[in-house]
Amino acid sequence: MKFAIIGAGSIGSLIGAKLSLSGEEVALIGRDPHISKVRNDGLVIELPKEKKLVKNLFACTNLIELKNSRFSPHFFVFTMKSYSTKQSCEELLEVFGKKCNILTLQNGVGNEKTISSFFGEENTFSGALTISVSLVEPGVVRQNTIKGGIGLAPVAMIENAKKIVNKLKEIFEKARFKTKVFKNYRELKWSKLLLNIIANASSAIYDLSPLKISNNYELFLQEQMAFREACKVISKLRLGTVNLPDYNVYLLKFVMNLPQPIAHSILKNKIAKSRGEKMPSLWYDLNMGKKFSEVEVLNGAVVKYGQRLKIDTPANDFFYYTLKNIAEGKLNRENFKD
Repeated sequence: MKFAIIGAGSIGSLIGAKLSLSGEEVALIGRDPHISKVRNDGLVIELPKEKKLVKNLFACTNLIELKNSRFSPHFFVFTMKSYSTKQSCEELLEVFGKKCNILTLQNGVGNEKTISSFFGEENTFSGALTISVSLVEPGVVRQNTIKGGIGLAPVAMIENAKKIVNKLKEIFEKARFKTKVFKNYRELKWSKLLLNIIANASSAIYDLSPLKISNNYELFLQEQMAFREACKVISKLRLGTVNLPDYNVYLLKFVMNLPQPIAHSILKNKIAKSRGEKMPSLWYDLNMGKKFSEVEVLNGAVVKYGQRLKIDTPANDFFYYTLKNIAEGKLNRENFKD
């Protein structure tokens, strides 16, 4: 099968490389200097137990170049930041037309709705990645954690969509990803959101690592409150939570609902380890000076659904509005540092 990875940074490059190594045809669409390095020298992937050089990748910086190459993808995989989803859909529609199959492996809630508004629910497929990945330098990506995998779910509850998801499962398993199929994509993405919001916005606001956030008793209380608020929203939406590859979300919910001293003693070390000592995505976006942030589809999603469902979400309000205002230059980040 032919895959085009749109937004081929760290995550997209790792996925593309492993798919290529398993025998699939892969195109990476991303930005220079990373793409130029891949095109000229190949892509190096640093796995927990080995390092590999992947050379049989088509790499380009835009969809027109991909179209002109006569590479005809069976699937487009979205791994760009969520704030770029709408623009990417518009560009894809213009170049390749409406008949595109899209798999989104992006963080946050709402990407599937945006994508399906362009290409239809029957052509939109949901996914979640639970592996920590980083871009070491142009042309080199590193898988930071041994555990983790990919969750998949159809957006349209029709038989053909279910068959396609099962086929994708086979392909990803062949590429050595632990893969699990879920019936309800909303449960998949909200469960992933519970993982994503922990020590993410707070790390960006306070300029602290997840380890320091989790070890600080007061900051952990904020995390616990935000997590519990998200759980209330999920419950009010009449959605369940699901265990993701190598991540027991049920157990995490149970622990987060214990009294704070007990929850803190259990989770303070696990939070840092689960991120593989990597600073979270919202911290990177803020430190790179970006005025847009995925906080919109993470804590922001909790806030917006909370308002709609009449659920108070003060901790998520703080994380969302504070980070948004810092990114937009309306608040001074220095005021939140020790």
